[in-house]
Amino acid sequence: MIQFTANGIASAQIMAGDRPPRPGTVPIDPVRLIIAYYGRVTTDAPNRTFTTIVTQSSWPQWNGATVRRTIVELAATRLRVVADPIRDPQGGGSTRTWNSSASNDCALRGL
Repeated sequence: MIQFTANGIASAQIMAGDRPPRPGTVPIDPVRLIIAYYGRVTTDAPNRTFTTIVTQSSWPQWNGATVRRTIVELAATRLRVVADPIRDPQGGGSTRTWNSSASNDCALRGL
């Protein structure tokens, strides 16, 4: 899910749809296959992209990173995007790429 505010903030929560319940855990226990982040967002309508400068992320290496998404489908209740590779801004070599698919679509809320 991704949300956009009128004052230029984006918030995203991306998780696998097939995560099973984990009995005996509490909400602060680490979960797998999920990332969440928020930050200042800008849009580039002619190129069908939006870019977020991450303020805070569940993966701390993304704090301060620039995350660009290219819109491949936009409908009233559906947003599909392809992500550029993200490099660890603290100098690590880790790269993550997120591609939307039928199993991890984002819901568009009030752009």
